[in-house]
Amino acid sequence: MKVMIYMGQDVLPTIAHEPDDVILRLARKLSGLELADLKQVREHLSTLPAPSGLYGGIASANAAVAAMNQPKSEYTGEQIKEARQELGMSAVRFGRELGYTGNNNTVNKQVYRLEKGERDLTPDRADRISALLAQHALETETA
Repeated sequence: MKVMIYMGQDVLPTIAHEPDDVILRLARKLSGLELADLKQVREHLSTLPAPSGLYGGIASANAAVAAMNQPKSEYTGEQIKEARQELGMSAVRFGRELGYTGNNNTVNKQVYRLEKGERDLTPDRADRISALLAQHALETETA
């Protein structure tokens, strides 16, 4: 059974630990959308505030909720965009470097939301940006 966390606007936060068919029906009801399958549910959830998502189990859902309580990143959305541009990366490549998964459209949306300040950057992803920038600076110096 999967765990769905739904944090949409005008909807009470919802956590469901149910079989796939129940998750699909619940996501349709909460979103008001005709979602065809769990892939579309996952894509829709990626557009909602964290920790919205479809998780493989209770432990991973708990980890996502716990991550919300971690200190916020020192990077603003504009600084994230500037870092990506300095690195010369597309949004998709940058997102993959930060550990986002899914299809290219989903990863692109995640980076877009980071750059617009609509999604918080976790401390480990902030550290990854710092590491990428440091590596880029070293490569630039030695070139």
